Amino acid sequence: METPLPHGWKPLHLDCYDGTTDPDKHIDLYTTQVNLYTNSDTILCRVFPTSLKGAALHWYTQLPAGSIDSYSPLVRRFMAQYATSRPHHTTSTALANLRQNYDGPLRTFMERFSSISVRGKGPAKSEQGHKDKIKVNNDIQFKKSTRENKGGRYDFYTPLNAPRVHILEEASNSTLPPLPPPGHTPYSADKSKHCRYHRNHGHTTKECRTLRDRIEELIQVGHLGQYV
Repeated sequence: METPLPHGWKPLHLDCYDGTTDPDKHIDLYTTQVNLYTNSDTILCRVFPTSLKGAALHWYTQLPAGSIDSYSPLVRRFMAQYATSRPHHTTSTALANLRQNYDGPLRTFMERFSSISVRGKGPAKSEQGHKDKIKVNNDIQFKKSTRENKGGRYDFYTPLNAPRVHILEEASNSTLPPLPPPGHTPYSADKSKHCRYHRNHGHTTKECRTLRDRIEELIQVGHLGQYV
């Protein structure tokens, strides 16, 4: 028998995902809204296709029957399918390779250049002096970590090249780090914040100090090298 939806269930207030935008944001929004009603893996899996449309919905309908037995594997397959839709930096090389058409006006070229530059997450970086910038960024990260990471197990946290929530999804596929039992959600917890490591409410995955410590621990023993 199909598991019924929780009492008081209402349609989710989020844009259906079509495969062209950031999959991490979609999973965070979807999980947070469903968890306002339930933490049930069955419900998370059952409702998930209603948050999709277009090519993404077609992808879901083509999954082999019985290939998904819980929410975590579904999230991993979804992330792997739409990894290329994550926001990416516009590099200095890409901007340098941009050329004005012979018959195109300079104004059109400048507008196109400006548009591509703004689309990147940050300003384009030149290759010259890049190592110096890395050193400066690491120094800033060290000062920031000692200021903001009070209460953690480490005085310094290795700068990462990907969000911790992404590292959690990728690493859990190889049992690193193992997920703890679902945490208890206090009555007074902020239900708008959901932690995918503890699988409870009160703080976000980004704010999770336990996950931050666990990732740093794995890095220091030689794991997760692709994220540093």
